Amino acid sequence: MEVGMGRFTYPKGGLGFRRLKEYNRVMLAKLAWRVAMKPNNTLHQVLRQRYFPNATFFKAKLGGSLSFTWRSLLRTKDLLIAGIRWRIWDGMSVSIVGVPWLPRPHTFELIFPPCLLSGDTKVSTLLNDGA
Repeated sequence: MEVGMGRFTYPKGGLGFRRLKEYNRVMLAKLAWRVAMKPNNTLHQVLRQRYFPNATFFKAKLGGSLSFTWRSLLRTKDLLIAGIRWRIWDGMSVSIVGVPWLPRPHTFELIFPPCLLSGDTKVSTLLNDGA
């Protein structure tokens, strides 16, 4: 089967790809999400072994000799963090402090004097059973 270039081009020229930079960033963010959220994925395991053995993807930092792929994935981390909100089920795995979990925008984080709760206090401490 033969496909003519007329199907992929516009009459005035060009291939019809708009905002290629944004499209590329979104595709990289999608791959970064997969690396961050699927620990059994082979790519996750390889990258974790090499670049973030003692941290999560979201806590990983740029270091010395990095591959182009890893650097590109890390550059999308801010895009992912800006759109991520934790969904609270039982609240046992979500920390109260420093994690975006509130349903209303501004920071999506709880703002209060840090001495009231320890950094590892979970959302479950705020929930009432049967409420």
